[in-house]
Amino acid sequence: MIKILFRILANAGAVYLAARFVDGVTLKVDFSSFTSYAPLLLIIGFVLWLGNTVIRPLVKVLTFPLVIITFGLFNAIINILIVWGADYILPQLEITGIVPLLWTTLILFLVNNILFFLK
Repeated sequence: MIKILFRILANAGAVYLAARFVDGVTLKVDFSSFTSYAPLLLIIGFVLWLGNTVIRPLVKVLTFPLVIITFGLFNAIINILIVWGADYILPQLEITGIVPLLWTTLILFLVNNILFFLK
């Protein structure tokens, strides 16, 4: 249970970093008070955790030949699609363009891997 909460918080923090530093990534919420954006970030973190836990393994099994042919590079496309799906599902998260989507995915990847090695 702690690991799940840790992953959700890591995803929420990564989305917050992307919203603050990547042009084209916006959270439609007032950043003046912590109580207004913390629940939104937790919801986004939960959706990303759910996508990575449930949807990602299924898509990896279905696209296994593509992963083999591209020497694993198709895994990046799967990660991008999960972030795009979270953007599509949640109206408060807005990622405009492919470059901000790539940067957001990279930030999520880096934060999750750094925190994985720290635990």
